[in-house]
Amino acid sequence: MTRSKSMRRVPLQTEPPIPTREESIDAVTRIPLESLHPDPMQPRRTIPALLRPYWIGRPDTEALAYLFNQWSREIADERQASYDLTEALMSDIPDDMIGPREQALLPIITLAKKIRERGFLHPITVGRRGGLLTIESGERRWLAAHLLHYTFPDEHDTWATIPARPVETINVWRQASDNIYSDLSAIAAARQLALLVMDLYITNGATFDPIHTFEMEQEFYAQVADGVRYPVPGQQRDLLLNATGLRTAVHVRQYRRLLRLPNLVWVMADDLNWTESWIQKNIFAKATTDQEMIALAESAAVSQGYYAAGDPDLLPRTPSTRTIQARVRKYEKWLHDLDTLRRDLERMTHAERHSLGERLQEILKWLNP
Repeated sequence: MTRSKSMRRVPLQTEPPIPTREESIDAVTRIPLESLHPDPMQPRRTIPALLRPYWIGRPDTEALAYLFNQWSREIADERQASYDLTEALMSDIPDDMIGPREQALLPIITLAKKIRERGFLHPITVGRRGGLLTIESGERRWLAAHLLHYTFPDEHDTWATIPARPVETINVWRQASDNIYSDLSAIAAARQLALLVMDLYITNGATFDPIHTFEMEQEFYAQVADGVRYPVPGQQRDLLLNATGLRTAVHVRQYRRLLRLPNLVWVMADDLNWTESWIQKNIFAKATTDQEMIALAESAAVSQGYYAAGDPDLLPRTPSTRTIQARVRKYEKWLHDLDTLRRDLERMTHAERHSLGERLQEILKWLNP
């Protein structure tokens, strides 16, 4: 649930300053992939919620390799057939119907193919946030480079870095100007709207709880779901409409309504790229309670191959910061254990390693009779 706050209306100044989109921008430089962190507040989620549990949030190549490996396994399960990333990158885009997991990976594969053929045509934009070098725009290009690094070992040096243009700070208005040309889902557009409304109030001294303090990322954006408490004044309306691509104040209210969706519906709608009009017609118009909304969304998600009917786990929620930190610790321990095992094996004689291999085979046969 969103944190309770007093319901006093937060006023804006009569003439609030318009957030600037002009900052000093440095020359393009090549930056190691592993030095860059995705923006946790980026409205467009390149990695769907179904796959995010496979990524611990670290930008190193090992962590991303694990993600792509598991993503391939998920697609194979979805297809009920084998799936090979190298083959996908070397062959034509499939014309037949594909499932939601493969559909989510397809834009990254398409972009990776273009980058491999032509190189990087446009640099990504990066700035500092919380001490980390963070991607303002270009997360999909960054993931495509990681995919090439993972898939083609002989080309590691080529894809170990990415051209980037540093900026002083992450600017949500500049970020919105880039996203407006992307095919944002309704949920991504709602996130974008929320960020811009927050920024209008932050400019005037308001504060909001940071995203890492919430168990579900939706709760962060829902801090400005109340249009009475956080209205958009007339002098700011055109600025907001131009930045989001929404046409009228009515559309602003409709997208704010999405911020109040039940979390399960929010996640499914985002992963399946449901449009705002589809959600209005098939969810809001047919349901009066959260339970009814969830039931309608689940039925639609099952029909679209999102998960199997009757799956007891339903959907994984977007992991919280605490969950990610726990996975990081587990991942680091795993790497430490592997390094210890490697050193132990190096100290063994050939005969000792052979004997250990035979013993491991016996254990595997016992575990899997």
